[in-house]
Amino acid sequence: MIRTLDPSVRAQLRSGVSVPSVAQCVEELVLNSLDAAATCVAVRIDLENFWIQVVDNGHGIPKDQLSIVGDRYATSKCHTVTDLESLSFFGYRGEALASIAQVCAVLEIESRHKASTKVSTKVFRHGKVVSIFESKAHRPTYGTTVTVHNVFHNLPVRQKFVSVSLERERIRERVAAIALIHPSVSFTLRNENVGGKYLQTHKTNSLVSCFGSLFGTKKSMSLREASHQHEQFKISGYISREGHRNKDLQFLYINNRLILRTKVHKFLNLLMSKSTVINRRAGQWEPRTPTVRDNSATDASSPGKQRDYYGMFVLNISCPLSEYDISLDPAKTLVEFKEWEALLTCVQDMVQKFLKKENLTI
Repeated sequence: MIRTLDPSVRAQLRSGVSVPSVAQCVEELVLNSLDAAATCVAVRIDLENFWIQVVDNGHGIPKDQLSIVGDRYATSKCHTVTDLESLSFFGYRGEALASIAQVCAVLEIESRHKASTKVSTKVFRHGKVVSIFESKAHRPTYGTTVTVHNVFHNLPVRQKFVSVSLERERIRERVAAIALIHPSVSFTLRNENVGGKYLQTHKTNSLVSCFGSLFGTKKSMSLREASHQHEQFKISGYISREGHRNKDLQFLYINNRLILRTKVHKFLNLLMSKSTVINRRAGQWEPRTPTVRDNSATDASSPGKQRDYYGMFVLNISCPLSEYDISLDPAKTLVEFKEWEALLTCVQDMVQKFLKKENLTI
């Protein structure tokens, strides 16, 4: 017998897809902070207890609007279909907080609006609102604090297979990628379990400076500007004159939102593999390090393997929202464009123009 799913079941199923990982949960909360015009964002995590907190100095939530915050499809950023054509926000579907509320034991939203001195709090328990009240807590500046307790408590298999070390690194990578494309915002990522900082950036007007603080000044010094526009697509950012030993320093965004392992990444790597950026380094040989299984001098001194190098870049694709459809996954981004040919032409022209300008063509 076919039956309509109960609303609570629908909500949990949808939330499990919308927030597939702890890292995605953190990313959604940080992007909400940026949508609120925050210039300072602090992320605190205790993954052993599946606890997350994001604190910002954004404009805050008015008390009279707190009642609908966290309701599915409740948003201040999009009201009509026409609005979709010119959105400048990350979270416009009204999904993030509602989905997080469904997959955690307790969700607390504490906020002070910029026009008020009072702090208001809303608490969800197992996806249901249990209280909205004026808090006695003192908050010296306006902004919002969102605290997530025991995320994925109702998805025990997912929670069981979360690798704390791997998820911590994914969170660090996501926050670093967001910080990189928003250099005018300061970010911190702190482990509340042991009290250490995994990441800290300071406000700057330079993406290159932010890159240097995250990955080292030496690497940032090789970055050069690159940009190109073709039809409805504009690509801008930086490409390095030097290669890197892996693809960890390849940052690609659509309208300032990070995307992972897409067809565009593959095409960029193909184009750059034909340049001296990669090929002059690919000829280097990496000495083979002896292991405990080596039992002869011959083995220990055998030839090493050729080292692969990849391009380093920070590039943002700007285009209307109507030009693409995107689906997020913990390890990759599924994205489809209406006009793939136009986009890939833009990418190719941009890379070729950059390589020619920097005299890096083979």
